[in-house]
Amino acid sequence: MRTIKIEKKHDCEEMKRRLVAKDYEPLHLFDGDQAIHVLKPDGTTLLKYIPGWFAAYTVGMKPIMRKMASGTNNRMSAAGAENNAIVPNMTKAGRKIKQNGTISNTHRGAMVLSGIAGNFERTVRQPYCRQTSFVLKNLSKWKKYIGFMQAADAGFAEHLPERYAAQKEYASATHEAWVVPGTCFTTATVNRNWQTALHTDKGDLEQGFGVMACFRNELYSGAELCFPAFSCGINMRDGSLLLADVHEWHGNRPFTAVKAGFERISNVLYYRQHMRECGTPAEELTRAKNRMKGEAIRGK
Repeated sequence: MRTIKIEKKHDCEEMKRRLVAKDYEPLHLFDGDQAIHVLKPDGTTLLKYIPGWFAAYTVGMKPIMRKMASGTNNRMSAAGAENNAIVPNMTKAGRKIKQNGTISNTHRGAMVLSGIAGNFERTVRQPYCRQTSFVLKNLSKWKKYIGFMQAADAGFAEHLPERYAAQKEYASATHEAWVVPGTCFTTATVNRNWQTALHTDKGDLEQGFGVMACFRNELYSGAELCFPAFSCGINMRDGSLLLADVHEWHGNRPFTAVKAGFERISNVLYYRQHMRECGTPAEELTRAKNRMKGEAIRGK
């Protein structure tokens, strides 16, 4: 595996929350055919890339992943300011304008091909821990997807053991109902044919690390995953594993030379940072039934 150390960190303030421009060219742009370990100027890992890790899953998993990435308008930061700005009946702040002219408290952005599967923590709108709708409605598909997640877990443990150990500690202290069996993950996000804007991942465990997989064909160019603060990008290949610091600003370059039938599916596997606070499923159900208005979300 080739190792390189980035010499300095760059200012990417003007690019944040925006789509990466067509003319953006990282200083370090890796083609994805070889394993690479990229270190930040302070010596910590920015990314570690292993091609072919998921070779056994490049055919069978794609139909399931397409189903998972069915579409959402709840990814405002990753959708990008440019796309969100043209959504009809929305304020500049991303709040829906109702038919009666009043403003909704719910924030929504552009519709993108993305979806979440697995387990989710308590939120203001749903103040109880729960399985996602994909699991409830597609249990047989979810069970097959778990095998892929276990392969990702093995790659994480082998290639970044210290960060894996930190995340595994949290997973081990979480009720087993909320952890994907045989892994340190609780949740997966799947994106399809989407140029994400520059964003930092929210809600995942900071002590852990971003675990990503790419499944694609060769009917397009571009869409490299970039970290502009380090002038670094990588063209992920079909069946590849990427371990990356997703709390740094990152996003995709534009798709180019697109042909009919092109496809790029990215999977992001992680531990939701508040899942350790969840009770048993029975306790969460009781909480959902009995919770009083204004009661704190956190804590058991």
